[in-house]
Amino acid sequence: MTTILTEAIRDVPLDVPLQDAVLAGLVPVVACYSSDRMDAYAVVRLVEGTPALRDMALRRYSEWEETLANALIARLPATEMPSLVARLLARTAIATFRTALDEWMKTEGKSDLEAILRRTFTLQPLLWQDDFPLSSG
Repeated sequence: MTTILTEAIRDVPLDVPLQDAVLAGLVPVVACYSSDRMDAYAVVRLVEGTPALRDMALRRYSEWEETLANALIARLPATEMPSLVARLLARTAIATFRTALDEWMKTEGKSDLEAILRRTFTLQPLLWQDDFPLSSG
């Protein structure tokens, strides 16, 4: 799936906003889970419930973060620390993806993972706003 993410993010035009570009990169990854929801649910459940497989999944997410960070550097405006910004964006994006996957698992794979992913990407930046109802704790 790292290859799918790499190719998808590479195909997004450079003038697309960062959040939209990252989401466009992750949607094809989600398609792998969505093609057969019940099989995907069974695999994710097995991975999450097996310590050795979970460790492998965590390493895969780390690879995705690195892949995404490298792809984002070219999209960022000149900054003092482009690598820091790219890594922070990538890690936030993968955490958002993982949160969407967790929510999908709660539905036992019956919900639309792409819809959940889009909702989490919409919600994530709002959480930092002072006037957002959940931001005050």
